[in-house]
Amino acid sequence: TFEVQYQTLPNLYLTTFIDAGNVVATWRAPIKKSAGVGLTYSTPLGDINVSLAHAIHDGHQPWRLNLTYTN
Repeated sequence: TFEVQYQTLPNLYLTTFIDAGNVVATWRAPIKKSAGVGLTYSTPLGDINVSLAHAIHDGHQPWRLNLTYTN
């Protein structure tokens, strides 16, 4: 994963990212790639992230919305 964050407000960050990887039983399986954008809100209890990602390896896949919380 490669991610860039830009602080827009004191606790709000705009992010853009590229991911690559796969979980496979053999090394011959292709690596899947995706890219997207998101917003991260930083709170005293942890970060809340909302991101939208799209598969690069297969343009026919739908966009995916992800919501995560990290502390």
